[in-house]
Amino acid sequence: GGFGAVYQCDQVEPVKRRVAVKIIKAGMDTADVVARFQAERQALAMMDHPSIAKVFEAGATPEGRPYFVMEYVRGIPITDYCSEHKLDIRARLELFAKVCDAVHHAHQKGIIHRDLKPGNILVGTDGGREPRPKIIDFGVAKATSQQLTEQTLFTQLGQMIGTPLYMSPEQAGVSSEDIDTRSDVYSLGVVLYQLICGRLPFGPEVLREKGYLEMQRVIREEDPPRPSTQITIQAKQSSEETTRIAFERQTSVQELAKTLKRELEWIPLKALRKDRTERYSTAEALADDVRRYLTGDALEAGPESTTYRLRKLLRRHRGPVVAASLVTLALIGGIIGTTTFAVEASSARAEAERQAGLAEANRELAEQKTVEVEAAAVALAEERDLAQTARARAEASMDFLASIFKGLDPDTARTQDTTLLNQILQDAAERVGTELADSPLVEAEVLSSIASAHEAIFEFRAALVELERLHALRLEHLGIEDPETLSDLLDMGRVHDKLGETEIAVQLWGEAVEGLLKTQTADFILTRLATNYYAGGLTRLGRVEEGIALRRRELAGLVEALGTATPQVTDARANLAHGLMMVGQHAEAAQLYEECLEFMNIAPGPTDPSTLSARQNWINCIGHLGREEEALTEYRSLLKDLTSVFPDDHPKIALCHFYIGSALLDLGRPTEAVEAISLSLDLHAAIYGIHHAGTLASARIQLAAMSDLEDWEAAAAFGETWFQHHMEAPMYGPSDARTAALAGRLGDIFRFWNELAPDPTRASKSKEYATIHEDWRAAQEEGEEG
Repeated sequence: GGFGAVYQCDQVEPVKRRVAVKIIKAGMDTADVVARFQAERQALAMMDHPSIAKVFEAGATPEGRPYFVMEYVRGIPITDYCSEHKLDIRARLELFAKVCDAVHHAHQKGIIHRDLKPGNILVGTDGGREPRPKIIDFGVAKATSQQLTEQTLFTQLGQMIGTPLYMSPEQAGVSSEDIDTRSDVYSLGVVLYQLICGRLPFGPEVLREKGYLEMQRVIREEDPPRPSTQITIQAKQSSEETTRIAFERQTSVQELAKTLKRELEWIPLKALRKDRTERYSTAEALADDVRRYLTGDALEAGPESTTYRLRKLLRRHRGPVVAASLVTLALIGGIIGTTTFAVEASSARAEAERQAGLAEANRELAEQKTVEVEAAAVALAEERDLAQTARARAEASMDFLASIFKGLDPDTARTQDTTLLNQILQDAAERVGTELADSPLVEAEVLSSIASAHEAIFEFRAALVELERLHALRLEHLGIEDPETLSDLLDMGRVHDKLGETEIAVQLWGEAVEGLLKTQTADFILTRLATNYYAGGLTRLGRVEEGIALRRRELAGLVEALGTATPQVTDARANLAHGLMMVGQHAEAAQLYEECLEFMNIAPGPTDPSTLSARQNWINCIGHLGREEEALTEYRSLLKDLTSVFPDDHPKIALCHFYIGSALLDLGRPTEAVEAISLSLDLHAAIYGIHHAGTLASARIQLAAMSDLEDWEAAAAFGETWFQHHMEAPMYGPSDARTAALAGRLGDIFRFWNELAPDPTRASKSKEYATIHEDWRAAQEEGEEG
């Protein structure tokens, strides 16, 4: 900031830990700055919450400048974190609710932050997988129940405390002293608004054009557009920007706008009410409404009522409305006076009595009608709440069952007896057609979950039957152009591919691509996925040039439509590069990955998982081009970046160790290779189990390195153990090329060992493994001839 500096430091005693030290800059230690500094220190010391940075100790330098030592927060602004990790709406809301919990804790301690914004809400993982928000910078915090410092804090008249883009109307007033915790609720509303729709209620481009007084007026008086309206307007102005916003939320523009309109936007709009009495009363109430939305319960927030809209109209046009009201009252008064003098007293009295009787009767009738209407409204509201609760329970039950079925781990299923589960799934599939006959689309959803479960336990034929059933239902009720109907073709193709029926799979994927390209409003992510499946299938069928040509056409079309530097074009470029890698065209692939990284290092950023993956593929390419030393250096640099983003037991860490070991082996450094590959092998086995492809590949590379070291005894023992694992692995077995290659290497190991130290057992094993390899080769040659 302008007055303080923050240093990242290592505390060496009495405990060793990384900390942040905040200190007033030299020459900036005025009485007011020191008072605010001490107030921040005291505010932080009062709180104890996992999502608020902690203070460890405080003091002053020999020159008398105050400092305090606080928890080092390793994270980035919440909006950046959500964008870089492409969190969907649900994940963003869950993360935001945690922020509200922390703010509520501060409020309970009598502290109002007054400057809540993404830059002061950092998110990291703290070594785990779950994102953890941390609120920082209580430099302008205000205490509601006690004094934070013995020195007096002065706020100049008209001085705005906070950041205008996130500032509440009362903070933007002439005097911002009359604020309470609902001011923080407003700022949280701005953050939520930005998280769900990617825009601010009043963006910098709006406020920047205003003068100081006009900016205050906008914040105090103008109502923000609805988030769904923001998306619609943005889509018309910049489809590329809106597509990026939707992509970062793992959805399409149409679905995002639809999601916002379904109650979700009510929540930030209630938090952003100009009149603070109409906002959520506490940050906890805001968090509760967010969680009610996530569970499908009725919200405290709701659409604007007629009364509320009338109040907004009065606020916006206060002068003209008041003037018109006064004129109307004067006219009514004049008319009444003239009428009174024009009518005889007796007639007036009788008429008045008659009118009074009618008015009384009408009043009683109106009261009766009002009671009836109110009762009907209450009953309707109760029915609506019951319906919402029932719907939420039904959806929660469906989601729970779907998560169980779809969450089955194939690697675990391989080692289990799944006979009972298979029978349960078959029975469920039979019942679905009868019990959900009146709800065909719900039936399709349940069949999708059952199919996923069957696929997880390797019952591919059963999965295919269910996928064909649900596709027929969607075809009948949604039509062939609906994205869900077309996505069924991808799923059926994937299962056919697993059954070895790649030609059928490619045909289905081709139909999906053709159908998606015909629908002008096709889901972008689904279209890209279909293209990837189709191109990959073509390549595996030996139609390499067709697959690559398809990726080239996709890239050219996106470049023509969007330009060269967009997320969509970058993804297409990476897909083409991946296809080229598969056919050994590493030079062009490396060039394409370099172009990808040029854009990705800016957005989504150098440490984004997608950027790290592209970087890994580029290193793989240059390694194949004979640049092994450079590749090894780059892999080690990549490993450092991966460990700064992911936990130590993450699959990407395991894979990077594998590539480092492979590079060391290629460079003729087997001792170092064994060390690196051992880490890869241990991690893969811990994460996936001993029968996973990554685990077995690590074992094969480690055996190759051990062979280069000519430690034949150790290599033989290691190789026999892992040969047995290859034989037992469901996706490998005795007929797999990798199992046969491992047998050939074992034959060589026993042969070399026997030559060094002759032994009948070694000679026998050498012949045994060599025979396995030769028999496999003979079978392959016979199959090719046939």
